Amino acid sequence: MHDAPPAPRARGVWWLVAAAALAAAASPSFVRARAASALALVPGPGVTATRPLSSWLPELAGTPADTPVYVMDGPGAGGRILVLGGTHGDEPAGMLAAAVLVERAHVGAGRL
Repeated sequence: MHDAPPAPRARGVWWLVAAAALAAAASPSFVRARAASALALVPGPGVTATRPLSSWLPELAGTPADTPVYVMDGPGAGGRILVLGGTHGDEPAGMLAAAVLVERAHVGAGRL
């Protein structure tokens, strides 16, 4: 005798359990990345202003998402560029690149 294939509901429960196990197994790396993002960032001499992100999005005020925004204005007119780091918490290269810019960049013209 052959057993019947599992019912669709049973398969759905199995996938839910598997996804929860995978998330639990991956969570330590996200926790470590979160802790690493709390490292002190020392703004370099090129930073001309620091403002909270809630200056542009007031609904973020008082939340963990209200992070500092570092502004670097050059002495002359020019273009503008926005650098985002830490968009994906498990990819440290973006955070490190943004941190290096904040600590070492000098803007010749425009705004970073």
